[in-house]
Amino acid sequence: VRADVVDYLLGFHDPAFEALPGVGWNSSWDAILTDMYEEYYGRTEAGDLRRHSEVLGEFSRDKALVKVGEKLMGRNGCFGCHAVEGHEGEQPIGTELTRWGIKDLHQLEFAMVHVVPHTRTGFFRTKITHPRIWDHGRVRRWTDQLKMPRFNFRMDDGQEGVVATRGAVAGIVLGLVEEPIQEGALYKPSEAARDLIRFRRVVERYGCNNCHPLEGQMSVMWRYLGAPREYAPGETPKDYKPSSSFDLKFSVPPLFAQGERTQAGWLLNFLQDPQNLRPNVRQRMPKFELNVEEADALVAGFQRLAGIELRNRYQPESSLAGRDYAKPLDLVVTDDQGRVTDSRPIRGAVEEAEFLFDTINCNKCHLPKGTPGSDPTDGGISPSFQLSARRLGRDWVIALLNDPQHLIRSTGMTSFWGRSGYGRTMDAKYLAFQLELREDPEWQRLWAASEQGKKAGPEKDEAMRRLAEVQRVALADYVLHHYRWPRQQPAEPR
Repeated sequence: VRADVVDYLLGFHDPAFEALPGVGWNSSWDAILTDMYEEYYGRTEAGDLRRHSEVLGEFSRDKALVKVGEKLMGRNGCFGCHAVEGHEGEQPIGTELTRWGIKDLHQLEFAMVHVVPHTRTGFFRTKITHPRIWDHGRVRRWTDQLKMPRFNFRMDDGQEGVVATRGAVAGIVLGLVEEPIQEGALYKPSEAARDLIRFRRVVERYGCNNCHPLEGQMSVMWRYLGAPREYAPGETPKDYKPSSSFDLKFSVPPLFAQGERTQAGWLLNFLQDPQNLRPNVRQRMPKFELNVEEADALVAGFQRLAGIELRNRYQPESSLAGRDYAKPLDLVVTDDQGRVTDSRPIRGAVEEAEFLFDTINCNKCHLPKGTPGSDPTDGGISPSFQLSARRLGRDWVIALLNDPQHLIRSTGMTSFWGRSGYGRTMDAKYLAFQLELREDPEWQRLWAASEQGKKAGPEKDEAMRRLAEVQRVALADYVLHHYRWPRQQPAEPR
């Protein structure tokens, strides 16, 4: 499959680019190629120099490019990262680092550079920042010049929450001494830390954070799609203008609180066999063929990041089950003007939660487009509730209902009970859904004191807060335990 992809990509050509002057071979490079060829093939097997005319006699550009390129692969250590046929047994080209921490200063070649402190620390920190700086001001043949590439180590800039990898690498190498590290100085990560180490290795291996925002860092894809950036108070640049085209409904989701959001068993299976959950997202998660250990490392890491200690948690039982009312209720929903908008006979808590679910009209976004028995214009925007019972965690669903923007930044989901969670902005049509609070004398006192939510004051705030809390729990339990797809309407008679 990889060969097919490579062949496909190489099939694209840009005639305008290929017609530019300088594209292709430049005859002025012949002298450089000749010098390289003579350097590598200008001696006999016994080590004696060959005649210059003899070497040139066998020289041809195409042949030399192949043979010199192969030698340069060995000189530059390409086989250190890449699998190169014929170089499997090659030795590393870099300096031995096993005892570098006790290397004598006179063995460190500072050359013509005098601004660097002549210490082991000064040498190595400069070396990994500017690997070829020691060639500065020196006349050296290309075969003797330094070869170490420049890696993108993070600098020691003091940014909070940013690991200075340059200092970390320097510390490791400076600690490579002849004496073994004492037991007390060894890092002994806790079980939670080991889970995060395994998690980050898998994330780095498969590039999860290239698409998904993770651990507080915006992903490459989100930056490309124009996601709004977050700045500390007072640090937003004056010329910063967030993109108006970014829409989370069409973007890969962030993974904030993923360990709390999804159940461990479902997530483990999903990571090994990803399914399409979001109909509007154009990008699709690749099937990485993760093994069980890798998928488990991701699940454990997500749960550790969410502050979860117990790995295999069971979904709590529904708080609605078995709660039938002594007498059926005729529940009436009214708007802000007191006009009746809907009514329904209610025989228990499950039916009341279902009525609340329908009043909020959750299916408007979450129903798969074209579901039989539903409005053909509804759905197809957000994930379906079909997998909710196996996929989502109850605590996370309740938290999401309280403040969707906190858990899923830029989501289009409405905060039905007010952002603060106190319910002060609760729509009048939700006030009828009181569930177990009808049997709570203290709440009934608060409700009466606030004149059924019409009189502002601490009684109203507390009554609304508790009402919103009960409704969120009921809605979460209904979605996770009792949700039913819309019933298909009978066909019209012919």
